[in-house]
Amino acid sequence: MNKFAQALGLALCLSLFPAASHFAQSAYDIQLLSQWRLSNGNTTAVCVAGNYIYTNTYDGLNILDPSNPTSLRHLGQYVMSTEIKGIFVQHNYAYIANYLAGLRIIDISNPAALTEVGFYDTPGACNDVFVYGNYAYVADNYSGFRIIDVSNPASPDEVWHYNSLGPARTVFVSGNYAYLGDNQLTIIDITNPAAPIVVGSFNTYDVTPFDIAVSGHYAYIASYQKGLRIIDVSNPAAPFEIGFHDTPGRAYGVQVTGNLAYVAASLAGLRIIDVSDPAAPFEVGAYDTPSAAWNLAVTGNYAYIADTNGLRIADVSDPSAPFNAGVFRIGTPHEMAVHPSENYAYVAWGGNGVRIFDISDPTAPEQIGVYDTPGQSYGVHLSGDIL
Repeated sequence: MNKFAQALGLALCLSLFPAASHFAQSAYDIQLLSQWRLSNGNTTAVCVAGNYIYTNTYDGLNILDPSNPTSLRHLGQYVMSTEIKGIFVQHNYAYIANYLAGLRIIDISNPAALTEVGFYDTPGACNDVFVYGNYAYVADNYSGFRIIDVSNPASPDEVWHYNSLGPARTVFVSGNYAYLGDNQLTIIDITNPAAPIVVGSFNTYDVTPFDIAVSGHYAYIASYQKGLRIIDVSNPAAPFEIGFHDTPGRAYGVQVTGNLAYVAASLAGLRIIDVSDPAAPFEVGAYDTPSAAWNLAVTGNYAYIADTNGLRIADVSDPSAPFNAGVFRIGTPHEMAVHPSENYAYVAWGGNGVRIFDISDPTAPEQIGVYDTPGQSYGVHLSGDIL
């Protein structure tokens, strides 16, 4: 049992087998065979596409299989150089708003072997990305709004940019329009992506848009200060506010499905708002995540919430009574025990409970089980069949 896996991951060394108790004795002859790594950091972005969930840690893209929401399977990870702010998936590619590293394009056709195929180093800090057709629409903080041709993922190329009123934080595309959140809601006609036209704006004054969802004639703004704002955009040249709901926490993420708006409201968790009458929205249900809810994706009966404490899954089949259905938490390995005869490693992984690895092939360790302890796991000891 050794505490050598504290920093970046689980390192399996030749001297580790058949038991872990002789690590120090052979320290002069250690050879790294492989490692299995989960990045540290907050979960702040999430995207559901096809059969998979795409979420982040501070510096890594993770792909999860949600077929059993109570026990998510981790399929693959791609470690990145800086913080992930936004994820958009289209076809076989994940487009990553990688903050100071710009726009990164990851081939996700094989979740177990993710590869970067292209990137565009935006001049600012890439906060958000929305891909529509052959173009990526990027909110690039103080460098404004960028449109990037991604028809060739290996060689993306910028075709237009716009100096926004303030830091560009979020973007949503619907039909022929891009809805940009800077210090206001800016509506841009992108019929010709190489020559867009700014057609209208709504000055949100003391409202900082952090996320935008457009459904029908309305744009729903997750506002840092004022919760959920609803803007009538039926005439893009003259948008106006029609209603709002002041959530108890700062709103960072929003998705609209049917007559319901799902809001990631920071320390107030998930809030579910009935928007059937946009002029008079009201809350119908809530789910209190353990930390700060930053973003979310809703599909079917589940809401996947990017919470500081990890990815939380809420069953929202009854919007008035959502409840916890599962969790995927990213933590730091603290201590490990190795079964001397059955080729298993048991790792106390901090906020991620206990993870079990098959190490029969030391060059290719495989995670085969998880036990989600109710608290942080810092120590582990194996005695026979009891952990």
